[in-house]
Amino acid sequence: MMTPEQAVAKLATARSLPAFILCFGDEPQRIMSTIDATLAKAKTLGYLEHLLIVIEQIADWEHLWMLYQEQSLFASTRVVQVIFNTKINAAQSEKLQALIDHPNPDIILLLRTAEMDKYAIEAKWLKAIDRVGWVVQSRVLTDRALNTWLIDEAQQLGMSMTESAVATLATWSEGNLVAARQSLLRWQLQGITLVDDTVIALDRQDWARYDIFALSEKIIAQDVVNAQRILSRLMDSGEEIVLLLWVVSRELRVIQSIRATMQQKSWSQLCSEHRLWGTRASSMQQFVKQLDSVRLDKWHKLALTIDLQIKGQMHGDAWMSLQWLVMDMASKGKRLLEA
Repeated sequence: MMTPEQAVAKLATARSLPAFILCFGDEPQRIMSTIDATLAKAKTLGYLEHLLIVIEQIADWEHLWMLYQEQSLFASTRVVQVIFNTKINAAQSEKLQALIDHPNPDIILLLRTAEMDKYAIEAKWLKAIDRVGWVVQSRVLTDRALNTWLIDEAQQLGMSMTESAVATLATWSEGNLVAARQSLLRWQLQGITLVDDTVIALDRQDWARYDIFALSEKIIAQDVVNAQRILSRLMDSGEEIVLLLWVVSRELRVIQSIRATMQQKSWSQLCSEHRLWGTRASSMQQFVKQLDSVRLDKWHKLALTIDLQIKGQMHGDAWMSLQWLVMDMASKGKRLLEA
């Protein structure tokens, strides 16, 4: 198992690629960077065809098994990228292990999914991939690791950052590397080579960020009117939908984590772990108490749908879907449950 940075470094000198690569984790920017670097490297090695499969139901797995054994019509070698967000059951695990034992020499199977729990990481199919291929895990970066990532990204864009600027950007982004990289790209386009406190102070995007986190607060406070008002203002101001989805998804991850451990830990411990203070702490406690697993699962699925719509991998209006998700969360789940 390796980090995205280790995988990208390995790709730079690789003369061949393994038949199976798995990228997983809850930090999307580093996963996307790894996927992009893998596809670029594969193309230089002659893998001219790239197929994308999104797994949403059991039948999609069956389609993948058949596709893996087919001969390509347009190129002798190809990359098959598979995005899935469902647990792999025993039957699917056996099928996948069989493919690993008898790989198709003309195909690289590039699997991508979100963070997996410790039981999934110990699964036989994952260990089989790790034995013959690459397993890349992308964890959320914090503290020094986040600061180092920001410095490295800036350097790759031909810029440098002061220590205080790094700390400020890390705080603003709160670990959202997509948002942080967008800021760096914007400054690069402006011809800035040194990012310091002055550059950040003049960056008017901070006002949008305050609204973004205000949106999060209104959702948890179940203030549906103001949540909708803030979202509309952010849409009108041209804010990136990727960033807005990240904020909403972050709340879903916090809620899920609290629900999973609230029987073993006191509320004060949970508040400390998730940095919940003041009215946010009391709002979150009330929110979690009123929530059931069915509703939370529907929200997670809708967030995944929005992500795929943004990427053009699923039909539908991502903005409309995001509005629906925000309104449903802020209205205690009445919309989806009545649908």
